[in-house]
Amino acid sequence: KQVAGRTGGSLGSGGMYTKVLAAKKAAESNTTTVIASGRAPDVLTRLANGEHVGTLITC
Repeated sequence: KQVAGRTGGSLGSGGMYTKVLAAKKAAESNTTTVIASGRAPDVLTRLANGEHVGTLITC
């Protein structure tokens, strides 16, 4: 959380800070999380197909 900052980016208002908090909350309920770029082409399809895209956070 300390390195994520609190300012928003061009695609949202929370920036990395909000993403890190969401990933932390998911980890607390034993859920695997991926933080990936919304600008990457077909990112959800690629993730569903097992491609390593973004940052994988496991618990």
